[in-house]
Amino acid sequence: MDTPVLIMNLRNNISLRAAASCAKAIHCILAITLTLGTSAASDRTSSMGNLPMSFESNVGQFEGGSRFVSRGPAYYLSLSPAEVNVILRKVEKTALAENNLPRTINSAATRVDYRSLRIELLGANSVATMSGVGEVSVRANYFIGNDASKWRTAVPAFDRVRVTDVYPGINLIHYGNQNHLEYDFEIAPGVSPEIIAMKFTGADKIVLSADGELVMSLGGEEIRQPKPLIYQIVRGSRKRISGGYEMTDATTVKFSLGDYDRTLPLVIDPVVSYCVPYRGNADDIAWAVAVDNTTGDIVFAGETMSSDLAFGNPFQTNLAGILAGHGDVMVTKTGNLRSTGIYRTYLGGSAYEAAFGLALDAEGNAFITGYTGSANFPTRNAIQTNIAGVVRSGVGAPPLDCFIAKIGPFGANLIFSTFFGGTKDDVGLGLSLDAATNIYVAGYTLSTNFPVVNFTAVTNLIGTNVVMDTNSPAGAEDAFVIKLAASGTNVIYSRYIGGAGRDYATDVITGSSGEPEIVGYTTSSLFPTTTNAVQLLFNGTTNFSSAYDAFVTILGATNSAINYSSYLGGTNDDFAFRAATDAASAIYVAGSTRSADFPRTSTNLYSSVMTNTLSPDAFVSKLNPSLANWDYSVTFGGSASDEAWDVAVDSAGRAHVVGATSSLDFPTNSAIGFLRRTNSGASDAFIAELNKDGSALNYSAYLGGTADDAAYGVTVDSGGNVYVVGVAGGSTFPSEPVFNGAPFSDKEGFFLKILADPTLAISLVGTNVQLSWNGFATEFTLESRTNLISTNTWAALTNSPASLTNNHTLVTIPATNAGSFFRLKK
Repeated sequence: MDTPVLIMNLRNNISLRAAASCAKAIHCILAITLTLGTSAASDRTSSMGNLPMSFESNVGQFEGGSRFVSRGPAYYLSLSPAEVNVILRKVEKTALAENNLPRTINSAATRVDYRSLRIELLGANSVATMSGVGEVSVRANYFIGNDASKWRTAVPAFDRVRVTDVYPGINLIHYGNQNHLEYDFEIAPGVSPEIIAMKFTGADKIVLSADGELVMSLGGEEIRQPKPLIYQIVRGSRKRISGGYEMTDATTVKFSLGDYDRTLPLVIDPVVSYCVPYRGNADDIAWAVAVDNTTGDIVFAGETMSSDLAFGNPFQTNLAGILAGHGDVMVTKTGNLRSTGIYRTYLGGSAYEAAFGLALDAEGNAFITGYTGSANFPTRNAIQTNIAGVVRSGVGAPPLDCFIAKIGPFGANLIFSTFFGGTKDDVGLGLSLDAATNIYVAGYTLSTNFPVVNFTAVTNLIGTNVVMDTNSPAGAEDAFVIKLAASGTNVIYSRYIGGAGRDYATDVITGSSGEPEIVGYTTSSLFPTTTNAVQLLFNGTTNFSSAYDAFVTILGATNSAINYSSYLGGTNDDFAFRAATDAASAIYVAGSTRSADFPRTSTNLYSSVMTNTLSPDAFVSKLNPSLANWDYSVTFGGSASDEAWDVAVDSAGRAHVVGATSSLDFPTNSAIGFLRRTNSGASDAFIAELNKDGSALNYSAYLGGTADDAAYGVTVDSGGNVYVVGVAGGSTFPSEPVFNGAPFSDKEGFFLKILADPTLAISLVGTNVQLSWNGFATEFTLESRTNLISTNTWAALTNSPASLTNNHTLVTIPATNAGSFFRLKK
C-alpha cells in the first residue's frame, strides 16, 4: 500500500510535488515544498542537488536540544520531534583583512548575517521517538576545542529521520536532497488532517494574500508559500478539492478543506518558495592535496567557513567559530570515484584556523600543518599544549601559532595535535615525511622566542652570512624548520633560517637520504647561503626597495646544519611557493617572478615577452641532483599576472604545474573537457605539463569561470594521474554536476583529476594471463575479442575480478580464455 505524504521541500526554485495515489485504508496525503535561496540559483542546480540529504544524529556535537541536524548551502537546519529550526545566512565581503600571512594567502574578511525561522507543530508530541533510517556511509568527526571529552568521532548520518506518533495516528518522515528538505505526514485511517497546526516564529509579518498564498516578510525579503493543491484520486483521475490555508492567529496556520470523500485518499500539496537572496555558505579553499597510492583515495586540506563543503555529505562546522565570522581547518578524504566520501573532518577552536601543508603515510594517516588563533584548539599527545601568545587588545585573540596534527585513515582518530610557536605569529606552510615517517614542517615566525631545539651551526656559508646562521632570530620575520619524530611527541630539531630582512619558508620536501629541502622567499641580502650555491648573491634590489629573492635550502638528515643554500632570482620580486623532487633527487621549484633578468635556460615558453615587471610570470626551475646548476629554469605567462602555486613530477620526469593567471594571452595548447584555451574571467586557474627537459609545454590550459579562480595544489599518483585542488570563484566554474552545490558562495574549493593515458600490459603468470594498466578498473572497460576480423565484435570482460596495486589495475584470466586480443575503452 502506498504511503500518504506531507512533503516540505527546501529548494532553490519553485517546486510542485504531486503525491502518488494510495490505498483506500489510508486517509490523506499532505504535501508541502519549502525553498531557500534565490530563484536564479536554479540555473546552477545539477545532479549534486539530487544527491540524498543526510541527517546527523546529535550525540553531543551540537548544542541545544536538537536530535538531528542537516545543512544546505544557505541554511542550517535542526530537527526536534515537534519543530524545525532553520537558520538562514547571508555572506558579505568587507575590506581585505590585514594580517601577517604571505601576501597571496590573505583572504577577504567576511560578515555573516543570520535570520532564523522556527516552524512548530502545535499540540504535537514533543517527546515522540525519533530514529534515523537508511544509514549513509560517510561518518562525521568533530575535534572542536581542546576538551577531548567533547570530541565526537564516527557520528552516524541517515538519509531519513522518522518521528513516530508526532500526533496520535500520524508519523512524520524527514528526507530530501541537497536542494530541498521534504517531510511526509503518514496519516492513519480515521485521523483528521485538521489537527495539524504550524506556528511560524521569526518572520516579521505573515499575511494571507488574495490568491491564497502565505506571504512572510523576513528581513526585508518575502517568503511566499503558494496556495496548496488539494485533490483526490477518484477512479484513476485527479479530482480537485476546494481548500487552502487558514490563519488562526498572526503566526499560526492550519488547513481548511471543503467537502471530500473521506473514504478515499486526500492530497494537500502546497509549495513554499524562499526568495531571499541568501547566497549560501562562506569561503572554502583547498590548499593542498595528496593521494594514497595503495588505495587511490584522495585527501585534501584547507580552510572553510561553510556549513557544507564542496560536495558529499557535509559535516557540522565549529558553530562558535562560524558565528563569530571565523573558519576551521578542513580535511576531506574521498574515494577515487570522486563521489565516494570517506570522511570530512573539521579541526579548530573558537577563533580561526587554516591548513596549508599535507602529507600521507603508508597507512593512510593524514599529517597537516597550518595556523590557529584559538586558545582552545584541540590538542592530543601535544608537545605544546597551550597557545604561546596572549590575547591582543583590539584584536580579541592571541597571535597565531603553528599547529601540527595527525588524523587517522578514517578520520575518526586525532592521533596527535600540538601547538608549536612563540608569543607572536607562527605559521606552518609546508609539511613532508621521510621514509621513517619523521615529520618536517616549514613556515615563518615573528616570535623572538620560537622554540629552538638542537641547533647545529656550520662554517660553509659565504662571507658575512655566517653570522646569520644562529639559534636566535636574525630579522623581524624568519623562516623556521621543525623535525619531529614519527610519534609526533618528540622534537628532533627546530631552528630559525634567515637574514636581517623578511624570510618566509613556504614548502619543505624530503630528499632521498631524508634531508629536508626547503623553499621560500627572502628580502635578506645576508640570507645564509653556502659556498656551493648556484646563486651566491642576493639580486633582489631595485631602485626603490629591497625586493624578494626565492631561495632553496637543504638541512642535514640527522641534524639541523645547513648543507646547501642558494638564492634564486633577479633584480625584482621572485617568490618560490612549492617544490617537488623526482627519483633522481632533482629539486623542482615553482613560483612567480617579476624579474626580467630571472635566471632562465629557455625562453620559448613565453606567450609574450615580459615588459611589465609589475605583473609576474610563472616559473619552474629544476635544480640538478649535484646542486651545481639548473637542469632548466623557465618562465611562462602572458601580459598580466601569472603565478605557479605548486608543482608535482611524474615517473617520466614531467613537471605538472598549477597556479593562477589573469592573462588573456597565457600560453595554452589544450582544450580537453573542462580545460580551455581562452580565459573565462578576471583570473583563471591554469594547469600545465612541462616535458622532461623543460623545453616545451606538453599541454597548458585555463580552468575557470567568469569570477576569480586559482589552483593551489597538485599531486601525481604512481600511475601518472594528476590531481588538482584550489578555489572556484563562482557558479560559472566548469565542473561535473557532482561537484556543484547550489547556490555557489564567493569561494568554493574544488578538485580535479586528469587521467593519464593508460598502457595495457600482458604477461603470463603460471597458467594464467595477467593484464595490467596504470589506472583504475572503474575508469576503463577491459574488452577482448578472438580475432581482428571486422565482423568480430569487442566484448567486455565482466567475470574477471580486478585488484589494485600501486595505482595499477590487475586482471587475471585463465590462459584458456577465448579472447586473444584486448583493449581498454574509456
